[in-house]
Amino acid sequence: MPVPGHPGKCHCGLRERQHVNPLSGIHPVHSRRFSVWEPFAILDLHYLRVPTRGSHDAWHHEKDIKEFPTDAYGSLFFRQDPKGFFKVAHYIRLSDDTRTWRSSQEPPSANNDNPEVLQLFVHVWNLLEPEPPRLVISFTGDEKRFSLEGVKKKTFMAGLMKTVESTNAWLLTDGSDSGLAKVVGQTVSQMQTITEVDGRQMPQIKCIGVTSYSSCKNKDSMLNTNVKNRNKKHFYESPTCAQDGDLVLNSDHTHFLLVDNGLHSPSSASVDSFRTRLEEALCIPSPRGLEVPVVMLLLDGGVRAIDRCLKALKRRVPVLVVQGSGGAADMLADFTVSYLPLSRGCDEEEEVLQNIYSKVPTYIYDLDEKQRMKCAKNVLECCKLENKITIYNIDTDSSLDKSILTALRTGKANPADELRLALEWDRVDVAESCLNAEIDNLSEVMRLALLEEKVDFVDLLLTSGFVMSSFLTVVELRNLYNLTKPKAHIRELLGHGNDDKPLKLNDVHKLLKQVVNSHSHRYYRDTNNLFDFCSTINKITFEDPYLELLIWAILTRRNNLAKYLWKTCNFPLNTAIVATCIYQGIRDKVTDSAVRAECKAMKDHFETIAIKLTDLSYDKNVTNSVSLIHQRHMRWGGLSTLDLALVARDMSFVSSPCARAGQGMRWEGIRVKFYVRISYRVLLMISHFVLVLFNLGFIPTYTEGILALVIASEAFEKGLEMLSNEPFSASYSSWNSYDVVLLIVFLLGFFLRSLSFLGSLSA
Repeated sequence: MPVPGHPGKCHCGLRERQHVNPLSGIHPVHSRRFSVWEPFAILDLHYLRVPTRGSHDAWHHEKDIKEFPTDAYGSLFFRQDPKGFFKVAHYIRLSDDTRTWRSSQEPPSANNDNPEVLQLFVHVWNLLEPEPPRLVISFTGDEKRFSLEGVKKKTFMAGLMKTVESTNAWLLTDGSDSGLAKVVGQTVSQMQTITEVDGRQMPQIKCIGVTSYSSCKNKDSMLNTNVKNRNKKHFYESPTCAQDGDLVLNSDHTHFLLVDNGLHSPSSASVDSFRTRLEEALCIPSPRGLEVPVVMLLLDGGVRAIDRCLKALKRRVPVLVVQGSGGAADMLADFTVSYLPLSRGCDEEEEVLQNIYSKVPTYIYDLDEKQRMKCAKNVLECCKLENKITIYNIDTDSSLDKSILTALRTGKANPADELRLALEWDRVDVAESCLNAEIDNLSEVMRLALLEEKVDFVDLLLTSGFVMSSFLTVVELRNLYNLTKPKAHIRELLGHGNDDKPLKLNDVHKLLKQVVNSHSHRYYRDTNNLFDFCSTINKITFEDPYLELLIWAILTRRNNLAKYLWKTCNFPLNTAIVATCIYQGIRDKVTDSAVRAECKAMKDHFETIAIKLTDLSYDKNVTNSVSLIHQRHMRWGGLSTLDLALVARDMSFVSSPCARAGQGMRWEGIRVKFYVRISYRVLLMISHFVLVLFNLGFIPTYTEGILALVIASEAFEKGLEMLSNEPFSASYSSWNSYDVVLLIVFLLGFFLRSLSFLGSLSA
């Protein structure tokens, strides 16, 4: 259907000679729009016939453009000369009105009859593997003339790399091999890695190009013409020189959405509309969307970039403007700062609009009067939404990643949400500013920091006055054991590898008894019902919460956190040796070579720390140092630090100067004590025996009473020694022959003297 005034051109954008003869009844491939229909079947158009139209019928967009299942999808192979290998990217041709997310009435399903783009992302391309994104960065700017060279380019690429590494961000561009998209592709190429997931190779960084299908160069090579051969590889040859209006795809992108509106004249409106809906779908909470925050990055650009930013701001998508990149970015940055306190009066707005209109040519060239006025109005509308705009000056600031995080925080009123976002990004510097505001409850943030092993955040919270002793209750510690990551081997060690039964502290108590030989703690005996346990001691805290967290960190493979927590424990020397015991016990119980090597390295680390501590103490005071390693701890069954080192087989610690000196002093003391105790016990026995047997007729003397008290105290001491044993055991091994003989003599003498004394009283 010829366009009025252009008889040789059709409304669809093709020339008359490019159309198939309508008398044949075959509708041309290039005048149809293709959409994503399940199961992404290929349509063989050679067998599709449509009625022939009369010359009197007028051309209508909705009537003359029809949708069919897509005929172009699969994998594009980009030849990388002269390296001799190919880069692979997934692609699909889809309609510009394809749904981007499911409606609120539809449940999420992999086999939905009405497919949407997010279904393609999740169930076909598996973009959430191996790790879902925590951010989506949508780039907008000048697609062809954009240039960023020298220091600015290095700063931009370094900041983008850091952002992607910390958030696993998805990148959205126009997919072209020129301008801004090419710079983003170069950044991705420098840091791209391939990860294998369930036998499939997946790119770690997802860079998605959303562009117009009609503008693509060599688009005919992407069509699946053979229905029977759906797995054919499509090789994309980048042309040496492209005509005006043609778009060459960038080989560093991993996925392409080729938006088709049924027309063949290059048009950006349908692509921008589709991309805006896609960004909105990514932000929508689950299950309708992916609930991933989106931030738009504006570099350079023209009228189209300003229009895209305005649409994003109206949808509450934050915009980061890179000042210093030129074009629309500099214009929007300057006017946003200049007219930040803009009132909403009509007269003042008209004056501001005229001022912006007069300065538009300074930033954007080759605009007619109508385009200038449209651009000025859009800039003014953006200035009214300045609370969602963040300015980043690339000439003076090198932290692009921090500016992106600031953009996501823009407009947030809750400091706790900002702190959690900084924790997710692992940005301690941003968290410090968040802590300046009053936050009612930091417990959730501390819990997340511990579970994600964010050591810097744990240190920041403790430095800011967080009270760990109030946070770590008995129930909180048990919850931490039940919220472990999949890599933690705590369930394997406890024999709960395949069940979902909640762990109890009593399970940990049994494990510690196995690896340390002895363990005693009353709060670890939660063997009764879960509800009864929580209702009775759920608010009880620990005397040394850092020791409990250290044990938790070791058993759940949070080694960096364990190193930090050791510094805050009450008894660092004993805690270091206990850590070696636990690591040695785990190493003896597991079979995985990687875990065994990890435990060996950590055991050696804590043993080295213990040796350094004892050497430092030994150099200053030998006696105190020896007393320290011989100090007994009831938590570990009365074992001393040296005894625990023998359990852990810390031979380097046992052979240290302090331990050797302690062993020498210990044996010397045992030998002296042995002879002294034998001597005075024998003398006491003889004296008491003589006094009892040869003075039966007399009233007991004071000397005899003193001797009786001494012997009674010895017996009382032995009784306490038996009672302190766990479990209680009244075995003969707690006594020696001298004690037994002495006690028998004492009891016999006491009995005889009592008879004599009672007889004199009765007389």
